[in-house]
Amino acid sequence: MSTLPARAERRCHNAVNPLHSCLFFSPDLGAELGKLGFEDPSAVYFATRAAAFGPVGAGTVTAT
Repeated sequence: MSTLPARAERRCHNAVNPLHSCLFFSPDLGAELGKLGFEDPSAVYFATRAAAFGPVGAGTVTAT
């Protein structure tokens, strides 16, 4: 059982999601990753989403 207050995860999500969205949907991010060879917008999305996992396979990224 968690010791967090009820709906703490939702309050955190509401606070952090605008920052998260700025990164994922920023044209600057796509441009910078394009310089590294990421051309497909889906590849940019999944690369940034999976970066925090470290070296994992496609199955792990897909599952999350």
